[in-house]
Amino acid sequence: MAIAIYPGSFDPVTRGHLDIIKRAAKINDHLIVAVLINSAKHPLFTIEERVALLQECCKDIPNVTVESFDGLTVDFARRRHATVMVRGLRAVTDFENEIQLAQTNHALMPGIETVFLATSIKWSYLSSTVVKEAARYGSDISKFVTPNVEKAVRAKFDALPPENGKSPCG
Repeated sequence: MAIAIYPGSFDPVTRGHLDIIKRAAKINDHLIVAVLINSAKHPLFTIEERVALLQECCKDIPNVTVESFDGLTVDFARRRHATVMVRGLRAVTDFENEIQLAQTNHALMPGIETVFLATSIKWSYLSSTVVKEAARYGSDISKFVTPNVEKAVRAKFDALPPENGKSPCG
């Protein structure tokens, strides 16, 4: 049984992420969406919120589960008996960093293979950062994220005082 992991911050999960998840689920027996706990970053959403948003987005994909993890991705993969790591590539510029990570991961865990999925052209410009920036200034993000994620993002920015970047019109 091929178990794959798709690691990331998913802060928040976008339609581009979901495209990769759906495609990766089709070519693997089981896909674990692995949400990284990164103490060096200050995410918009807590780890619990990111996991819950992803679980809602993936609820209709039977071979997908969502888990959080801390530490090295290869250690998480080893604990879950995963042999495949899925990575999405939006542009050529992503490849340089991703190939270095893939090679490092393979050196740390020789049994892991990284599979790169090119992001669909429709989502090649999209990132969580773009979503947050658009939302911060009151733009419509409904084309970038699912309704549950849009609602959660709006709630986060609506709760911010204006001096912290909340849009005066949002």
